[in-house]
Amino acid sequence: MLNGISFSDNRLQISASNDIEPSVFKMDAPDRIVIDLPQTSFSEQFASALLLDDSMRGQFAVADHPSVSQVRYALFTSNPDTVRIVLDLKAPSPYTVTRDGLGLITIDLTESTAVTPFPSGGSGKKIVVIDPGHGGTQPGASSKSKKVEKDFTLAVGLKVQALLEQEPDIDFVLTRTTDVTVSLQDRAKLANDLKADLFISIHGNSIDPPANPSGSETYYTRERAFHWRM
Repeated sequence: MLNGISFSDNRLQISASNDIEPSVFKMDAPDRIVIDLPQTSFSEQFASALLLDDSMRGQFAVADHPSVSQVRYALFTSNPDTVRIVLDLKAPSPYTVTRDGLGLITIDLTESTAVTPFPSGGSGKKIVVIDPGHGGTQPGASSKSKKVEKDFTLAVGLKVQALLEQEPDIDFVLTRTTDVTVSLQDRAKLANDLKADLFISIHGNSIDPPANPSGSETYYTRERAFHWRM
């Protein structure tokens, strides 16, 4: 079953409930990369995170990307089921395909603007995963000025990235760098696969009146106890 799709940092990630051997190929006029997932259908988890119409099709735009305009997905064939995912390109782009053997498929665009590979931990540096909450079809809370949480969290996440770039002993990865939908499961799986030393999830919580709290809020665990700080 297909559980989620996300696109960030020149990287398409496909999360499934089991290992799948995809068929990946390029097409032109217009340029696109096609990923077929045999014997696969959409899970309820997928349908709750990304839009699917009555014909089992959907798409989401990729904003401000030099090569990719949108990601499309559909139940391409049935009996047996095959899900097709399409990266619509503005220009041809080479790519690589990797699988972790547990259901995570990664398509990396290997053009000159591609990001460096994810840190492996072998360098001895601490690995930090920065997780800007919400995004894409999940806007989160709204502020008094009508700004949505997903924009706030992304802005903060990019500021944290800029600060960590100055730390030579830290490697870091963002779960998203644009306005895309990333499932909770994919965020956690990324951190677990990297064996991250620290996972920082950024949110801007709200509460109904008459309560009117302010300031920062931090959640963490220690010795199986759950704490919070205001």
